[in-house]
Amino acid sequence: ARVEVNSGAHTIISEGCGVIATAYGYGEAESYAYSGGAAFTSINANLIPEGGCLNDTIFFDSGLSPERYSFAWDLGDGNRSNQSKFLHFYPDLGTYPVRLILTDNCLNTVDTMYQDLMITLRQAVDAEPAIAVCEGEIVDLIATDVDDARYEWRGPNRFFSEEQFPVIRNTFPGLSGSYEVIGIVSGCATFPAFTEVEILPQPIPNLGPDTIYCARGGFSFSLDPGVFTTYRWQDNSPQPSYDVIVEGSYSVTVTDEFGCQGEDQVNLREVCPTVVYAPNIFSPNFNGINDEFTVQGTDILSLHLAIYDRWGNLVYESPEPGRGWDGTWNGEPAPQGTYVWMAQIEGYKRDGSIFSEVQTGSIFLIR
Repeated sequence: ARVEVNSGAHTIISEGCGVIATAYGYGEAESYAYSGGAAFTSINANLIPEGGCLNDTIFFDSGLSPERYSFAWDLGDGNRSNQSKFLHFYPDLGTYPVRLILTDNCLNTVDTMYQDLMITLRQAVDAEPAIAVCEGEIVDLIATDVDDARYEWRGPNRFFSEEQFPVIRNTFPGLSGSYEVIGIVSGCATFPAFTEVEILPQPIPNLGPDTIYCARGGFSFSLDPGVFTTYRWQDNSPQPSYDVIVEGSYSVTVTDEFGCQGEDQVNLREVCPTVVYAPNIFSPNFNGINDEFTVQGTDILSLHLAIYDRWGNLVYESPEPGRGWDGTWNGEPAPQGTYVWMAQIEGYKRDGSIFSEVQTGSIFLIR
């Protein structure tokens, strides 16, 4: 058939033997032609079942369309069929020579297949009755040997394996449950066996988030991961809690009653809130007592101190924390009286964040 078509997508469907097409066209500057597809069905695989169990009905299914193919089955026990698929019952144990003559009515070809179909007694397979492991450990499933058998395992989370001894890795509690195995001998499945698998969850110690602490004034800080059977800290201490002495990284590995382990780690930094204080009077008379004015404190990051007289004149300035005014101005003793100090201070808040602010006050110089 030759069909003239417009531009766009087109679909050709065959109800029988498939389609081979060529699309072509002519233009003023160029022409084209390309093939448009074909459909084939492979009949190389043997379509005859390998066998079954005594007293079971065998399902024969060619998987091929009866509109294209013709079938001539010889079932080996005196029965015949020309169906694409059907059920058949063999009442006795034994080996039955089955033959299928398959005719492709489109290509007018014939293929003949043979298979010794075995009817056997159903056997039994055994498996480990129960397995318990910790989360993350390997599960080894074991099925006993059955002569000439292939195996099929099925379990939770859509688990499937055709190995006799499958291995489950990266385990987690969602894989817990019943695992079923069957052995298949010449198409006859054994009685199923079951293995109950329990994946025990890891214990979860909790040292809390990375944080700061302040050990000022005898304050003690202790890490408590929770209640478990055994403990091993970063320095191999076996105690259920750990007293922090210095800042740093701390970790613990715990074991629960089932022998499963879990671990946690926390980073600790010692930061105390900045404290600032200043006197309101000093006497720079060089007697060794209260001879300097200093804005003092603890955990100060930086401090810039400036001192002014009552008329706003700068009489002293220092960018160094802890350095004070000795009561002189331009190398001469400053007059007795009231002065104003101003300090630009950078330090820590209670949450460990850094602040920067200006504090002011007055100081009386007495001679």
